[in-house]
Amino acid sequence: FSLIQSLDYLTDGECKARAQSLVECTSGSSLAVLRHFLKRFSGAQTIIRPSIHAFVSLVNAILSINNPECSYRKTVMSSLCNIAHVSENRKSSQYMYHLEDYNVNVLSAIFEVTHCNSEEFSIEDWRWVLETLQQVSGLRISSKNLSDTGYNTAMNLAASFAYIPIFSSSFSPSSFDRFVQALIMLSGS
Repeated sequence: FSLIQSLDYLTDGECKARAQSLVECTSGSSLAVLRHFLKRFSGAQTIIRPSIHAFVSLVNAILSINNPECSYRKTVMSSLCNIAHVSENRKSSQYMYHLEDYNVNVLSAIFEVTHCNSEEFSIEDWRWVLETLQQVSGLRISSKNLSDTGYNTAMNLAASFAYIPIFSSSFSPSSFDRFVQALIMLSGS
């Protein structure tokens, strides 16, 4: 039973408040461990995949509280998006940016979180996601650092960019408004 499902089934206000307090109290330490795993073991898929899954579960739990003022919400969303950013490869004489499997896996997780939680996203959440997508949108998919699976996932993610207009047509008016406000903020920066 996941924490998110547990939060959804709680109807008693006091129990739900305790569960929300538990999520907020454990978020900091969980986030620190997951960030450490994702940064330190970026080449170890046996560690990366479960860590990304746990990261997605943490983000979903925090978003299920549906409180834009939640202290860890901004930290968790920004951390997930920052981990997806591609680093400059200084070993190359051309200073190229190269996608790696963990970047692609984290981008896939961002798409999953966005798909499952778009109605709960704040303007700030959308801004983080859109900035991340903008940062990677100009990168070449082919990379010597990608495995065959990573390459196929990257190709699928690239194809997903074409579906963003269709995806956004299913937003509620308030969710669409937050999405557009984040786009405006992004275009102004």
